[in-house]
Amino acid sequence: APWHDDLEFTGRYDWDVFSADETEGHWELGIIPAADGGAHSGNVVWATNIRGEARGYVESFLISPPIELTGGNRATLKFWQDYDFFDYTENTLIEFGQLLLLTNSVSQPLVLAQYFDWSSFGWEEQEFDLSPHLGKVVYVVWYYAYFSIDNERKRGWRLDDISATVEQITPGELTVTSSLAQGMFNLSG
Repeated sequence: APWHDDLEFTGRYDWDVFSADETEGHWELGIIPAADGGAHSGNVVWATNIRGEARGYVESFLISPPIELTGGNRATLKFWQDYDFFDYTENTLIEFGQLLLLTNSVSQPLVLAQYFDWSSFGWEEQEFDLSPHLGKVVYVVWYYAYFSIDNERKRGWRLDDISATVEQITPGELTVTSSLAQGMFNLSG
């Protein structure tokens, strides 16, 4: 860190996609038409349904390049996402996403966030504190799952402008003094 990928030129390199054997779709890097929401910035996004195709089953993992969290005392992950996991029909049985963090090869991934039965209502920024993992090399994973009885056209999950930063924050000092006789206190720092 710092590491930033706007996906326009570098998004094709060092990313991995793993999908279930029978999946009808997977994470893809591509262009979403502006009429269908477009990208947050530029033209290129990671998405689970670039072309808006009807599908019945999708299960796929998008794995970031390795990110070394060194050089400071505060680490932050930021990205923009657009998703709509509302079920408007009774045919969709499952649609959700998870944001996971891999910190080593032997531990289970940490769940940073879960997204289900909700919508971002357009592009929204997400921010996560990765400071507990300073000094490690981590991988960020976006897991998407969808299952429907009938094949449906679903927006899926879209990502853009992904970054990890590490900065040195100088801690401040807060001193609280009080006078019990006056029932007041002063803050200084």
